[in-house]
Amino acid sequence: MEIKVFGQLVDVFGAENISTGTIENVEALKADLEKRFPALAEKTFVVAVNRQIVHENISLGDKEEIALLPPFSGG
Repeated sequence: MEIKVFGQLVDVFGAENISTGTIENVEALKADLEKRFPALAEKTFVVAVNRQIVHENISLGDKEEIALLPPFSGG
């Protein structure tokens, strides 16, 4: 599973794209990433699946487009 990383989160991961194995759902993804990258636990971010920000724990498939987005402001 490929994950796109944006903004200040790139500093946590050291890259704009990271890979992980198959992950069942959004909560499992967050837990896996926080285990592999402990500094992520201190960051605020949202998960987008197929270009839609998700606020619930949805199932993930291998073909999903996943992105981690830090807080942002409009203007």
